Amino acid sequence: MEVAQLDNLPHILNISSAPSPDNNSVGKGHFLKDADGNLWFVSINGKAILVKEASTEWQDANLLNGFRNYGNGYPNVGYKVHNGVLYIRGVVKNGKENNPIFRLPYSIYEKITTKSIHSVACSGESNGSITISADGYVTANKIGNIWTSLESCRIL
Repeated sequence: MEVAQLDNLPHILNISSAPSPDNNSVGKGHFLKDADGNLWFVSINGKAILVKEASTEWQDANLLNGFRNYGNGYPNVGYKVHNGVLYIRGVVKNGKENNPIFRLPYSIYEKITTKSIHSVACSGESNGSITISADGYVTANKIGNIWTSLESCRIL
């Protein structure tokens, strides 16, 4: 069970002010849902306990800087975490090199401690690359002039 101090949860939104059951070993408090969809129990002494982790299903990425999903039957750009591994998929078009394609949610990027570079397939080039930084930005370093595939990205 993951435990955190309340001040270490910067994205908490109060979705329920109902107190916890009195027989809860943590004491009285509130249930809160953070911006990433994780459900927390926060006791009156400020301890936060992760009650339910957000879905491990594919989540669509919010594309930035003019990047668009390629379409044509290819999956939209998305991400998921399963068994501690971050998976990224999809094909993008438009956008420009050296610009973020999207940003991962805090609950994912808080666990990324170093910058990593990943090879990707792209049109008109033998290899492209993207960077995933510790602040959660997935940035296009070298991309194709028509499309760039993020299908092979798996980060431990």
